[in-house]
Amino acid sequence: MDATEWIDRCAAKLDELWPRDAGVDVTQLTLELWRERRWRLMEPEAAAALWTTFAKPPEVPANQGLVRY
Repeated sequence: MDATEWIDRCAAKLDELWPRDAGVDVTQLTLELWRERRWRLMEPEAAAALWTTFAKPPEVPANQGLVRY
């Protein structure tokens, strides 16, 4: 598979799986993943899924983490 196809497929999977701010450029992120051999050797959807396990913010239970005055 060539770089363009890998990046497109990975970006599509990240769009599906990864909640993020509107300013995040998924294509740029997938290009950076492609540049790293360990990600590039994986299927793009698998790489995206694994990467999101590291990128997700921790879950905060309801009513915790709030400061009340």
